[in-house]
Amino acid sequence: RTLFPYTTLFRSSAPAPKTLYFAYGSNLSPTQMRSRCPSSPLHSLPLATLPAHEWFIGERGYANIRPCEGKEVVGLLYVMDPRDERGLDAAEGVPWAYERRGMDVEVQVEKGGEEGRGMKMRVLVYADPRTGSGRADEEYIARLRRGREESAMVGLVVGDTWGEWDLE
Repeated sequence: RTLFPYTTLFRSSAPAPKTLYFAYGSNLSPTQMRSRCPSSPLHSLPLATLPAHEWFIGERGYANIRPCEGKEVVGLLYVMDPRDERGLDAAEGVPWAYERRGMDVEVQVEKGGEEGRGMKMRVLVYADPRTGSGRADEEYIARLRRGREESAMVGLVVGDTWGEWDLE
């Protein structure tokens, strides 16, 4: 038996907890993320790295990640509004295309004028459990290019972390 069966009638004044989301691939585009998640801003420390993983184009033709020692995936952190999080789940095709995973990333911080890796944070990451490689179509390649260009404006350097798949 529940001692307080009517607790659902009362609303808490505390804000709902917000999830930190690690964006990679085409979601590196703040423009795309604003259209998908209008109430979810970049985190105050938006640059992050997912260690021991690599970025690749998956079987379905979209960005994916998989474990790979010695490599890392760079991305942006967003503070997700719960409504936007549900919408992003739908946009990412959860659960049939991508899975929601809790993973540890290293947040890049500035220390006395020097950039470095700082704290580790547990964040939401979308990953396709299928780890075979595929090819992206031209429309998705254009979105990936836009994500790479726009994320550079907030300081993210993709560099060679996009592996052998060349966007040039």
